[in-house]
Amino acid sequence: MMLKKRILHQLYFFQLENYDIKRYLKMVPGLLLRGAKDHRQELVWTLKLKALTIVSFTLIFAAAVRHIFIIQGIMHFWLYSFVMFFVVFFVCLLFFPLFLIVAMMLLYFPDRFMKRRLILKATKKIRKLRGLTVIGIAGSYGKTTTKEVISTVLSEKFKVLKTPENINTTLGIAGIIQNDLHEDTQIFIVEMGEHQQGDIREICKMIWPKIGIITGINEAHLERMGALENTVATIFELAAGTSGKIFINADDELIMKNYKRYGGEGIFGLYGVANQDLCEYGVNNIIFSQDGSGYDFEIKGSDEISTNLHIALLGEYAPGVAMASVLVGKKLGLDMTAIKNGIQKVKSPKHRLELVPTKNGVTVIDDSYNGNPAGVTAAINVLNKFENKRKIYITPGLVEMGSATKRVHVDLGERLGAVANLVILIKNSVTDYITEGLKGSGFDMKNVLIFESAVEAHNHLGSILKAGDVVLFQNDWTDNYF
Repeated sequence: MMLKKRILHQLYFFQLENYDIKRYLKMVPGLLLRGAKDHRQELVWTLKLKALTIVSFTLIFAAAVRHIFIIQGIMHFWLYSFVMFFVVFFVCLLFFPLFLIVAMMLLYFPDRFMKRRLILKATKKIRKLRGLTVIGIAGSYGKTTTKEVISTVLSEKFKVLKTPENINTTLGIAGIIQNDLHEDTQIFIVEMGEHQQGDIREICKMIWPKIGIITGINEAHLERMGALENTVATIFELAAGTSGKIFINADDELIMKNYKRYGGEGIFGLYGVANQDLCEYGVNNIIFSQDGSGYDFEIKGSDEISTNLHIALLGEYAPGVAMASVLVGKKLGLDMTAIKNGIQKVKSPKHRLELVPTKNGVTVIDDSYNGNPAGVTAAINVLNKFENKRKIYITPGLVEMGSATKRVHVDLGERLGAVANLVILIKNSVTDYITEGLKGSGFDMKNVLIFESAVEAHNHLGSILKAGDVVLFQNDWTDNYF
């Protein structure tokens, strides 16, 4: 049973790394030396994982059978040969990750063929839907929230399909097209992920977007992308791959610094709050609700007509995202009444600055999915908006920051030091950087609690929290980052 658990553990981490051999190789020594542990997520037995497992065991079986004939040829003693078969089989199982990597290499071309076949079928299907408008959303942060707001608004008039949860790869989107996109769908909103250059371009070739939205650019996935300039270039692949208007976040510094390099100003429409003087619409009289229910604000167009709105999102970006939905809605023929009705139906996406109801007088904000510098800034700013409450921030830090890791986490600590009353950290490779930033801000380190795991931290919350507190859970590392 222990060996079975160990193998499942090794399969689990290969799946977490998206079957990336280079990244998995770095983990192999630890996987071989350490025993299995409990996982916070489930191993998903996809067709690909099943194929890898079968091929891996076939290789191990073949290696053990080969030793039977080698030993029999030398000693001519079948009983000893069969004993050695089981010994060799067992030893090979102890080095299962190596056979898993070989299996992945053997399946590379069949896997690639199947992927290309699915993508080609999805491309052909979407080309045939002449009445369909595809909206592509790219960016280092804010994609899911923007997708949810715009899909809710457009649903006031159209039949809308959106990519679910965090499905944002070419293959995942192709699967949605094949299974869920129908002839009566009028709007298809696609969240587009980027891990390497060319990712957005490949998705655009498949979905052929008529409207694009770029939400923001920062160091998210910098470890994979290599350099921030690569991230900028990859996200702006959406501009080249979109046949119509591109709406961009005017409050994002890197977007504003780079967008003119990727197309004429006529193809871009701007939205935002801090730089609203550059935008078609302005936002005034923004009021944050102390009960955590969101923002009330006024939006005014170039025609000077004002509309009062409420949006049930907590991030300071909420009015700006509402403005983006106004631009897209207007582009597609919605009037302001329909847009307002849609905005007022918006709910926080799960685990993204989501207000979680409680019965003990504690205000809980779940931001466990957000894991990028802009998300951290938004989360800390939200915490700061609550008045006369003890502010508690729980985080393990961020992942895939590459060369920016120390700078990002020292800055996180400094920002927290100016806002939080209690900081709870989950111990890992970036904990020392966060505490360095907290110390630099003059934060009382007696109000810093460090736990060995998220489970341990959560188990102690009952004795830490009290009525009137506001507690924010920021980011949640998957097991491969600990």
